[in-house]
Amino acid sequence: MLLTKFWDYLLKNFKLHPKRTTKQITGERAEKIAEEYLIANGLKIIGRNIKTQNHNQKGEIDLLCKDGPLIVFVEVRYRKINSWISAGKSINPKKKRILVRTAKLLMKKMGIIQARIDAILIDEGKEIVWVKNLI
Repeated sequence: MLLTKFWDYLLKNFKLHPKRTTKQITGERAEKIAEEYLIANGLKIIGRNIKTQNHNQKGEIDLLCKDGPLIVFVEVRYRKINSWISAGKSINPKKKRILVRTAKLLMKKMGIIQARIDAILIDEGKEIVWVKNLI
């Protein structure tokens, strides 16, 4: 009973969600940092965590932005300071294929003719890196 009250207190006062993992919370924080960075650099955020599914293939775009008239699909990558691989190197060829497939599907659905795929790379303890035209 005491544990239940304590958990309820945490949920109410700290806005914790019992089904979110540490990885999800970290990802949300990284996406928020990326969002603020892009806004500060002149982009407008028009969508977040856009999921697609085509047959058995799933994809997700972390941030959907506008850079002037151009639509920009943004992949956000975060790595802790002691990670064995950098944020940039974590975007492997398979992830790039998924990003392209997802972006093409969204472009078709939204009637977008021209777009760009960027990445925001956040390695803990280092400066944020914005890679334009990742693919």
